Amino acid sequence: MARVRLVEETPTDAELNNMIEQIRRVEGIVPNHFKAELNFPELLKAMLNTTLVLWTRGELELKTLLMIGAVVSKENGCEYCVGAWGTWLTRAARLGRDEVYLLIRDWRSSNLPTERERKILEFALKVNSRWRDITDRDVEDLKELGLSDKGVVQIVHAVNNFAAYNKFNIALGVSPQHYDYEEIWSHAFHGK
Repeated sequence: MARVRLVEETPTDAELNNMIEQIRRVEGIVPNHFKAELNFPELLKAMLNTTLVLWTRGELELKTLLMIGAVVSKENGCEYCVGAWGTWLTRAARLGRDEVYLLIRDWRSSNLPTERERKILEFALKVNSRWRDITDRDVEDLKELGLSDKGVVQIVHAVNNFAAYNKFNIALGVSPQHYDYEEIWSHAFHGK
């Protein structure tokens, strides 16, 4: 059971309501983590605006950002978030379910990430768990892939954004007890 109320009421803020409706169109539902965040609607609106900028104004393709979300969430043990990224990778990035399943189960053995994406994912995971070990060489390697400082900043903020959602869902009991994504993503998370 979630540790906070899952808000079912429609937001009174028109802009926030439109954002929630866009999420409903992509995901087919309003996921429970958004219902938990609706306890602080002003912050949810700011977070969604930040996510929109992060996903649409940087240098990385949406697919790459969503893959970062999937691998960071798996590393952080957030089954709920892995379900979100599996859903977004298939619906928003239009990737095949089997490809996404393999990516979530073991991205290093998957054929899905390109070599460029693999290097970005490795950097993202290092930022997630060993940020103190980031070196000038790590950043230069990203620039050799064609990223500018903006792209590097986008990756670091994406990791922080996704890790924050992992912590939010785990700390407030939204994951995995309130699993409102397809069971395939749970199987991928557990390596079944």
